[in-house]
Amino acid sequence: MGATTGIATIGDYAGAANDPARVQVLLDLIADPDTTSSSGAQAGGGLLDEMSAVAAAQLRVELAALKAAVT
Repeated sequence: MGATTGIATIGDYAGAANDPARVQVLLDLIADPDTTSSSGAQAGGGLLDEMSAVAAAQLRVELAALKAAVT
């Protein structure tokens, strides 16, 4: 079970006219609360690694739902 397990998405992203690759760029910037990395930057970009784990988990869930809707 990961940090995002059980968190429901807030929005409904069905029919969104966005590019899933752009959504992935955003996901790559958000720290992954499930990582086992000991470095300060927990995600690929690490630019948002100071975000709280709860906020990061919720944002990752929302962006994953958006990416699934536009794929």
